[in-house]
Formats: sequence, structure tokens, C-alpha cells
Amino acid sequence: MDEKITHGTYEEKKLKFKHFKAFVIILLIILLVILILCIRSCSMGNKEKNLLNAAKQYYQNDSSALPKNPGECSRLGVNDLISKQLIKDASSYSQCNRDETYIKVCMLESGNYQYTPHIKCNTEDDTNFTDYVEGKETDLIADKSDVRFLYLPEIYSNKVKLYYPNNVKVVDEVIEYYKEVPSEGYTYKNKNEATGYKWYIEETGTTYWNNGGYSSTQPDGYPTKGDEGNAAVNISLTEPEAKEYRTVNKQTVYRSRAAVVAKVLSYVCSDPKLSGYIASPTQCEKRNASSHKVTAYTKYTCDGKTEVSKGKICSYGSWSNWTANVCTKSDTVDCESKEGYVYKDRVWKWYLEGTHRKYYPSNSATADEEKTYYVSQPKEGYIKDENTKAKVYKYYKLTDEENTETTNDGDWIQVGDEYLSEEELILAFQTLNYEVNSLADINNKKDMIRYQLKLEYRNRR
Repeated sequence: MDEKITHGTYEEKKLKFKHFKAFVIILLIILLVILILCIRSCSMGNKEKNLLNAAKQYYQNDSSALPKNPGECSRLGVNDLISKQLIKDASSYSQCNRDETYIKVCMLESGNYQYTPHIKCNTEDDTNFTDYVEGKETDLIADKSDVRFLYLPEIYSNKVKLYYPNNVKVVDEVIEYYKEVPSEGYTYKNKNEATGYKWYIEETGTTYWNNGGYSSTQPDGYPTKGDEGNAAVNISLTEPEAKEYRTVNKQTVYRSRAAVVAKVLSYVCSDPKLSGYIASPTQCEKRNASSHKVTAYTKYTCDGKTEVSKGKICSYGSWSNWTANVCTKSDTVDCESKEGYVYKDRVWKWYLEGTHRKYYPSNSATADEEKTYYVSQPKEGYIKDENTKAKVYKYYKLTDEENTETTNDGDWIQVGDEYLSEEELILAFQTLNYEVNSLADINNKKDMIRYQLKLEYRNRR
């Protein structure tokens, strides 16, 4: 009996030892994994921390290298920091992509700076971000969030404004609103946003599409084909797509360009009673002088300086559009011909009959064709279309006339409806004849032009 108890106890101890040994091995493996992860995490953290500290030291030593304009960003690569000996353990970046491992620093609208480390070493060490979202400075995590900007251009003007569609000068007298630029030239919008609607009446009778305009195809909402108009003639160098309303002829087509002939450089004037000659910008006979009123000969030029022979072709203008009309080459006209296609598209008026809506003021039968919105009823009997509710604005264009009727000195005027990239912002101002090539150039003209900022940011995954 005693021997059985002793034997059982030994087996139990042996089994418990095996379980304990397995537990210890598993525990050691878990601890090893945790240790490896911690080492990698610390390594990653150290890379970012060292890069960030080195960059801040760099800008502390040379503050002139920091961005100077709100919405401006600069990039400082790890190679630059290593070359300045600001990173002591350069070997820790040996496996990193040197072009994609850097610090990005941006000046925020408040004048504060946002630093963002970007690490690209391997799959484990890459800095990964979520998608960009619009936000405010208070949303940012210091030294972590990545930022970018969009820009809305504005110009300062005291010119007279002419509001679309009737060129009214006083904004309070304008009742028409639009969601977007309503017509060429009317690119500026009043800053006061309104909630507008399209308005209609219901009528029984005939309503024509586009106020009686012509179309080759049936416009939406106008099922009936009416009177036919003159076929629209078109030219193409490639075979046009076949259409049931289209006739196509393959034939020679032409285009032309006019020669730019040498112009008068000066008139050389003589006098039969006097010796010598005088160069005159006007004809000698028309000179306001008592002598040298006879034209001896005329000088011609292409560039306004160098003399050339009379009738010399200096250059050619732009090519005209291709046409079916035969072009005849001459001393002053250059011609080109090619095999192309002349095609005609038949067009008709389209209309609808019965009880239908007519939108104000275009009399369109559908809301999509009407572009004008009103805050209140524009005309007696018209009904508000609740489905067309939208945020709308009054649009205007600027004249060259100074506004002397207002008490203020001028207004800041938004250019366009959309926020732009930095390159698009600069191009927008250049198009308006402002000599700018950077945000600094724009801010140097802050009494004439400026920009509003939109901040977008993303955080680490």
C-alpha cells in the first residue's frame, strides 16, 4: 500500500515538472517577443525623436531657413542633418531611404510652426498616416500631425462693381442669385451668402427649349421636334462619328495665315534748297516744319530697329481654323491644305405641349435648365420649388472706374469659388497681371492682394 502511494506521487511530480517547464518556455517566448517589439518601438521612437531634435537645433542655429509666410512649408532631409553633425548616430539611418526620411515644417496661420517627422526605413519603421481631413490648428498634435494647405486668392479693389444680369451698381437693388459664375467676366461673388430657390408657374400650352434655340438631339423634357433650322457645318481632319442627323463628305480642307510685312522705320526727307537729309517718323510732306518736306526714300523694319527691304515678310500670324473655302497662296498669304471631312448636322426646334412648369426668368421647362435663384418670390404667381434649395451668391464684374460713391476705401474681393494649390494661386494672380512667383511675393503686396488659408491635416495610423 505504501509503495503504490510513493509511485503515484513520483509520477504526479514528474508530470507537474513537465507542465512547469513548458509554461516557463512559453513565458520566455512571450517575454522575448515583447522585448523585440519594445526594442523596435524604441528604435522607431528614437529615430523620430533624434530627427526632430536635430531639425529643431538646425532651425535654432539658422532661423532664416524657417518658412516666413503662413501656409508655407519647407523640408529638411536627414542627409542635411547628418552633414551638419546634428545627428550623432548616423548609422541608425543607414537602412533608411534618405530622400523620404525628413522633417517637414510649416508655418501655420497663427505664426506657429508644425514639425512633422517622416521616416521611411523598412516596412516596420515607415511613418504611416490616415487620409487628410479639413481642420483647425487646435486639432493638431504637436510634432506628429502632418499638414498641408489650400489657398483662396483675394484682391483689394475700389473699382465700380456691375452685378449680373443687369449691370446694377448697388448690391441691394439686385435680386438674382447664382450657385456659380453665371456668365463670362462676372467672376467675382458677393461675400454675403443666401439661401435661394428656383421659382416656376404652371401653364398649359407650348413651350420651346432654350427660348426657341436649335438642337440636333432631343433635349431632356422636350419630346416634340419642331421647325428645322439651317444645318450646322463643321470641319474635321478625322472622320466624324456617324449620326442619323449627320451627312459627311470627304474632301480637301484649307487654312491660311497672313504674312506680317515690314513696316515703316522712318521717312528720309530732303530739301532742294538745302543739302543733307532728315529722318522723320511722319511723312516728309506732312512735317510741321519749313524745310525738308520732300520724301527722298523710305526705310522699313521688322523689329523697329534694323532696316530691311520694302515688302519683306518678317513673320506669319496664327493659322486660321480649317475651312472648306479654297485658299490661294500669295506674297502676303500662306496656305495649307489637307484631306479632311466636311459634315453637316441637321438641327430642329424642340418643344413640349400640355400642362407643364415654366421657370423664371428663362421659361425653361425643367429646373436643371434654369440657373437663376431668388430668395423671395420674383414675380406674382410664381411658386417656390423646394427641391432646388441651395446656398447662392450675387455675382459681379469690376470696371476701370473708381468708386467715389462709397464711404469706405475699398473691398477685399474673392477671386473664384475654389481653394487652390500654391501653384494655382500664383498662376491666378499672374493671370490678373500681378508679378508674383511665391507666397512671399504675394505677402509683399499685401495692400493689393492676399490669400485665405484652408488647413488640412492627417495623423499617424
